[in-house]
Amino acid sequence: MKATQQLIFIIILFALFNCSHPVTDQKLQKLDDGRPTWTSYRSGAYKQETLVFYGVGTAKDIPNKVLLRITSSNRAEANLVHVLEIFIGKIRNAYMTALEQKKNGASVKWQHVGPVFRNMLNVVDRKKIQQELFWIDPSDGTGYALASFKLEDFLKRFATKQEFSSEFQTFVIKHAEQIFLEMANE
Repeated sequence: MKATQQLIFIIILFALFNCSHPVTDQKLQKLDDGRPTWTSYRSGAYKQETLVFYGVGTAKDIPNKVLLRITSSNRAEANLVHVLEIFIGKIRNAYMTALEQKKNGASVKWQHVGPVFRNMLNVVDRKKIQQELFWIDPSDGTGYALASFKLEDFLKRFATKQEFSSEFQTFVIKHAEQIFLEMANE
């Protein structure tokens, strides 16, 4: 009896956690085959009321529904991290281009970028990654998960890190939204 009550409590908490995130009408729209539109997204970036990176993960042929959800959620998070790696790569390219342009003019103080960019991914606070949606396709049992991460959460934490020079932090904060919007339009 006690185990059943604990299981029900866990299920209720799980349901509350998944209902606590706002869902836009766009994500609730259906495709012609009845799937939610977000299941057809590629991982990337989109502009809503805030700037959000997202990842979509799928899992199939897992009869245990909890394991199906965990697997697809882990894959969504992995895809999201890949999107963040692309974002950081674009920041690196923009920063290196800016340094190259400045080098011919006034003296420039620049930060060695090799270790810096490896450390930038560590700025991502995994606790801030939201597991927003989950759906199982009734036709084939494929589980779909959608995870997201706000650009503002990245920038707030990035601004507090001591290992980055102030010039580099200023550059990233100044150019992050522009680079994000370029990714969202790709």
